Amino acid sequence: MYLWIKAFHIISVISWMAVLFYLPRLFTLYHVENREKGVCICSKNNGV
Repeated sequence: MYLWIKAFHIISVISWMAVLFYLPRLFTLYHVENREKGVCICSKNNGV
């Protein structure tokens, strides 16, 4: 049972770190694509 918990913990930590490093890329890509389309939902008075 201990090895299953240890394996699950290792997989969880690796997945968490992957998400932490990948999320900024997703947010950046989202904002770049919307900026190219001329749509920006960051603020109401952003001049776009």
